[in-house]
Amino acid sequence: MVRPDFTPNRWTLFAGLLCVLIFATLPASNSAQPASKIRRAFLVDPSKLDDTLLARLVADGASTLVIELSERHAAADYQKAAVIASAAKLPLFGWVEVGRNEALAKAHPEWMASLGMHGDWQKRFPNFAKPAADDVVKVWPWVPIWTSEAYAAHLGRIKKLLDAAPPSLAGLYLNDIQAAPASCGCGNDQCRWAMDYRVKSTATKLTDPATSARFVADVKKLLPGKPIVPVWCIECEEIDAATSQPNTGLCGSVPCFKGLCWKEYFKQLTPVLKESGGIVAAAVLTRELGRDRAEYAKRSGWLPTVFDTFRVLAPLHDAPVVSFSSLDIVLQGWDDQPDKLRREIEQAESNRVRQVIVSLIKIDQSWRPENYPSK
Repeated sequence: MVRPDFTPNRWTLFAGLLCVLIFATLPASNSAQPASKIRRAFLVDPSKLDDTLLARLVADGASTLVIELSERHAAADYQKAAVIASAAKLPLFGWVEVGRNEALAKAHPEWMASLGMHGDWQKRFPNFAKPAADDVVKVWPWVPIWTSEAYAAHLGRIKKLLDAAPPSLAGLYLNDIQAAPASCGCGNDQCRWAMDYRVKSTATKLTDPATSARFVADVKKLLPGKPIVPVWCIECEEIDAATSQPNTGLCGSVPCFKGLCWKEYFKQLTPVLKESGGIVAAAVLTRELGRDRAEYAKRSGWLPTVFDTFRVLAPLHDAPVVSFSSLDIVLQGWDDQPDKLRREIEQAESNRVRQVIVSLIKIDQSWRPENYPSK
């Protein structure tokens, strides 16, 4: 991943050379590829899907519909969506938000992720009272699958949601099956590699890097014969480190990019790709994750950095290169920024990704610290 306006060093020169070698082994350039139409999906609230909305989505190029499955919706909402999708001859997929769950956080605060050992997150929350020595600080309301208790609860929840969903579902997207934001304690929303990093766990922590892959495998048993697509968040970036010039400051003083983050990230992603048949969706929620910054202007936005993750950083960490033909790009379409959205769609489609998914519902990535007194 190349950061804007940087002074080359040995590592970045090596990455650049490797990038050239990788692209030299890829198929002909995009301009030489057949001009087949890229699939375009829309993630919608099933209770709001009607003929009027469908007509607008079809006019915007919809070839697939994705509906949110959650306790907020009734089975009748799903059935209505299935009828509309069938009449339009569009495949219907489901989408489940996993890690960010307010109901589970309220019922079982002990299952919530804890902020890791680094205290840089406190710069984002200067009014948060300093925790006592024996207390842990939780990431409200994130309950990742990375404890055995939460893992089982999430699987049970998904089973109930699928029981209420129409049998015509063509597949399922699983969002946020990594750890919680700021997992190491740096404060970066995209730091998702660690669970209770060097702090006390209040539930039974899972440590196997293949935990997310195992979760995908278990969900596949609930929806046999249908694709289960993990939705993956991009880790911290070189430009987030304090040693970078310029820098975003998102990682505080933690040297994340060249530390454990990316090593552990690919240890988790590699088995996930094996389990999903190489298909993965990238959560390119540019404004939700604060990546609509001036530092990305010279790279035409954040998407090139996201693409670098799968083509450049992966082989640097002994992970498989993800073909763009196996990559879904999830874009932020709920905040009424049509010009920005249009540019991102065009950019993704020009890179011949497998599918572009425009989310019309908010994929909330927010969090706040919450003290959890030790008992």
